[in-house]
Amino acid sequence: MRRAATGVSIVARRSQCKNCGKKYLNATSVCVLTFCSLDCQSNSQYLELVHKRLRSLFALEEASRLLGTRPSART
Repeated sequence: MRRAATGVSIVARRSQCKNCGKKYLNATSVCVLTFCSLDCQSNSQYLELVHKRLRSLFALEEASRLLGTRPSART
């Protein structure tokens, strides 16, 4: 495998995106080394927020069901 002037192979300079799973060159990413682009990073953060809110909503509904009360609507 060809090496750059730094002596590091191309494979060693690549990472896999935590969000989309695509491989990218570390030097081309403007994000932390776990995401290939700002879009993937912001999309991952948004989905994480949505999942947290859904989990808390389901936990509230489950607790209300067990207690026999109705959860209050939050705005």
